[in-house]
Amino acid sequence: MRSARSAARAADAQADAVRLQLRAGLAQAAHGARAAEEVVVASERALEIAAEHARSADRRVKAGVAAPLDALRGRTEQVRRESDLARARAELGRARLALGILLGREGPVRIGVPDAVAAAPPDPASLAAEAVGRRPEVRAQAAQVAAAEAQVGATWARLAPQLSATGSAFASDVAYPTGEKEGWRATLDLTWPIFDGGLREARRRQARAQLAGARAGAEAQRLAVVQEVTDGARDLAVARERLRLAETQRGLAADAADSARRSFEAGVASSLDVIDANDRLYQADVGLADARARLAQAGIALERALGR
Repeated sequence: MRSARSAARAADAQADAVRLQLRAGLAQAAHGARAAEEVVVASERALEIAAEHARSADRRVKAGVAAPLDALRGRTEQVRRESDLARARAELGRARLALGILLGREGPVRIGVPDAVAAAPPDPASLAAEAVGRRPEVRAQAAQVAAAEAQVGATWARLAPQLSATGSAFASDVAYPTGEKEGWRATLDLTWPIFDGGLREARRRQARAQLAGARAGAEAQRLAVVQEVTDGARDLAVARERLRLAETQRGLAADAADSARRSFEAGVASSLDVIDANDRLYQADVGLADARARLAQAGIALERALGR
């Protein structure tokens, strides 16, 4: 009975672990879809910039202050940005469809998520003990250890003698030799197997081996939780730093793109300079969207590692 109750607690804890994993996966997928939305916005902005540059190049060619090659370069860049936008929209549709499938729906779904907060990274050492106490996987392993201990106790109980009692009552239309027509019978049996071919000893050894395996599994799970928390805290710190660098890179790329456009209009920069600066700006926008999503996903992964 005690072993069955422990097994039931282990099953409940494993179900809680699956629910936490599904919830974390859904939240991370939602942030990935939001990053895809930001890439679409960046692609649309890059297309507008490329179209404006193409128009500017055409005006300069018509004015006779630029070579026709500049106009061709501008239109080529515009076509490339249109291709990037089509790809980004397709990725967004795929991400939203994946969210719908996770929610059990056949169509795409959009989930609004809050902005990622670049908070200071926590101390992994202070979080490890909390995670070990909260994680349902650890509770499941502890319940399995308790079930294995109960099995070992049951094997020792099989060595004790077995006492059984039976009783019966009977009645007859014809009198018995004693003259009575009713009677009863009670028996008390005591059985103590001396030798059963080593079956009980084999079962006890098997139960001990299962207990050792359960304890090893519990320790392995505890160490895995500690490692997961440590890795999660490290990933969060790295994502926070990457977001800071991505924001800095985006600001510098925007300044460079503005400077290149002004220089091109003034005739002191080439069309290639403008295209290169715009491409760097687009890549910075995409990198910023990716950094934001990774920061949010790292925070979710750490929360999942803590069992929250």
